[in-house]
Amino acid sequence: MWEIKPIYKAIPAQTDDHDDDAESFRSSLRAQEALLGDHVIHAHVPFRNKACLLVSIVMNVVLLGIILFVSYESVIAPSPHRHLIYSPANSVVRYEVKKFAFGFDNATTSYQGQPSPELDNLWKDLYHDVAVVRLPRSEAERLPNKTTPFPGDDGYYVGALGVFHQLHCINSIRIALNKEYYTAVLPAGKFDPAMGPYGATHINHCVDALREAVMCAGDTSVLTWKWHATEQRALVHADVLHTCRSFEDIWEWSNQNRAVMDFNPAVYVEDDLVLTRVTAHKVLVLTIVMVVFRLTEDRRRWYLGANTSMYVPPIRQTVVCNTPTDPPPHTFLALWSTISTLSAA
Repeated sequence: MWEIKPIYKAIPAQTDDHDDDAESFRSSLRAQEALLGDHVIHAHVPFRNKACLLVSIVMNVVLLGIILFVSYESVIAPSPHRHLIYSPANSVVRYEVKKFAFGFDNATTSYQGQPSPELDNLWKDLYHDVAVVRLPRSEAERLPNKTTPFPGDDGYYVGALGVFHQLHCINSIRIALNKEYYTAVLPAGKFDPAMGPYGATHINHCVDALREAVMCAGDTSVLTWKWHATEQRALVHADVLHTCRSFEDIWEWSNQNRAVMDFNPAVYVEDDLVLTRVTAHKVLVLTIVMVVFRLTEDRRRWYLGANTSMYVPPIRQTVVCNTPTDPPPHTFLALWSTISTLSAA
């Protein structure tokens, strides 16, 4: 029969030299522990790496959710106020459908007709007492254009909604068209061509201001033509439906924020107001930038963790990982620079 011989060799017993090496190694570890004391050692441990990765994933999912939400709000289901520049009155803007008056024959409104004290009061009630409003600093600094402080009303700034300036201009044109009547009831100089509120210079300003306002609003309501048997022709009808902003709501907002004192434009007030404008689109861009930084930092840390090898004593190991709530200093600087740039744009 074949003789089976072992193919392995016995492990030699440890000698005193091996014992000395082991003891020396343990002594070295104890010496390192004594030197380290309570100092924290940064190390990459698989379990903590998984924890850090999980936190990063959650953070990125949250940021992605923000992007999708903003995109949905901006593109798929846009807000009716999405394209409005900031105004403190935007919060009360409400849309409604109204039918305009024809304006001829028996289809006139109470704002038409021959001049009279009653007609003047109707027009005055539309805008005169509510046109100038006081804005707190927190709202003034969000405006797209800088305004001046309200003299004598500390912490407030002067403003007026465009609709009331437009009504003022329409009323000025109405008065200018009835110069004969108003020359007798208004103080002298009101119709001075150069300086008078109803003179040619101001009226020309009002006409063009109204042109700009009408073209800006861009009413797309469709006028219609109707056949008139007596006229034997089709006549245009302006009494059609329009989508309008509720003037009553806007008027009420202006009334609640009306100036508590007369505005004196001849008084200068020193001011350090700085405009701070951050739109929804800028917020979206900033969010995307944050995600890019987040992913870049995750990739860098994961790479360092996978390619760093170091021995850490098994006693008093303390593992620290940079979580998404603890970005490195250069990330803070980059994000702060981005925020500053977007805010100033």
